[in-house]
This record gives sequence, C-alpha cells and structure tokens, in this order.
Amino acid sequence: MSEQNFDFLAFSFAGMQLRGRDVNLDNITGLMEHESKIWFRNRYDYYLNQFRNGFATHN
Repeated sequence: MSEQNFDFLAFSFAGMQLRGRDVNLDNITGLMEHESKIWFRNRYDYYLNQFRNGFATHN
C-alpha cells in the first residue's frame, strides 16, 4: 500500500475519532513494521489536531 493510501487512512480514522467512533490504533497498525507504525501514528495525530483546530483538509 502506498504512503498516500496510508495518509488517507490516517485522515479518515482521525475524522471518525472526532465523530465519536472508537478508533483503536493498536489494532489498525498491529501488522505494520515499526517505522510504518510511527509514521502512521504521527499522521493520525497531525490530522486529529487539525480537525480539533478546524483546519483539516486532505490533499
């Protein structure tokens, strides 16, 4: 899966979390390599903060 696809998933899961869905990052990233997990969590946290501040857009 390409980085762009993972970025879209991080964006989508962050939006779902803010809409009240239970998002379990351990389950989502469970089979990823360590570097991929870190990257995904960083992107997820970035989008979560962007949503909270009203600035989230996905390119």
